[in-house]
Amino acid sequence: MREPAPAVATPAGLPGKEEFAQICSIIDQIADTPFVPSGLRGNRPAILACLLTRREHGVPMMEATQEIYMVDGRPCPSAKLMNALVRRAGHSIQGEVASEKAAVRGRRADNGDQDEATLTIEMARRVGLLNRPSWQRYPEAMLWARVASWLCRRLLAALAYTPDDADDPDQQTGPPAPPPPPRRS
Repeated sequence: MREPAPAVATPAGLPGKEEFAQICSIIDQIADTPFVPSGLRGNRPAILACLLTRREHGVPMMEATQEIYMVDGRPCPSAKLMNALVRRAGHSIQGEVASEKAAVRGRRADNGDQDEATLTIEMARRVGLLNRPSWQRYPEAMLWARVASWLCRRLLAALAYTPDDADDPDQQTGPPAPPPPPRRS
């Protein structure tokens, strides 16, 4: 029976040599498959960045390839993944969405702080979002994703590592899936 390798201290957040080799081996096996979204397919360094990001946030490996996008060189979670991370940490996010407006409320589990945010279709129009194909196809889902992301960045900054365009498929390099359907409460 092989002795387990001794733990090797690595700089914070970096995998050890053995884990890194395992990650690279997995990347070599999946990088060119249809299971990897077209925006990442064949791009081993981008897949590595995605998988290292998921490691830091405790996201399952294959879920990461579907839910972490590259936006302007930054790995960012989808609204679906951000919502899951927020809830997994015990925080709450709720809201309503309609054709003209999305509103969300959030509450931190650790200190009880609360916040809310609203985005209207008119606000989205003013800043040019409605010109994007994803906003034309899925306006309610895009309203929800954008306003939920705003709230997460304001109230739950440690979990919300995303720029404004993370939930806009037109701005992503990565999974080309449409945004998740809005959650109605």
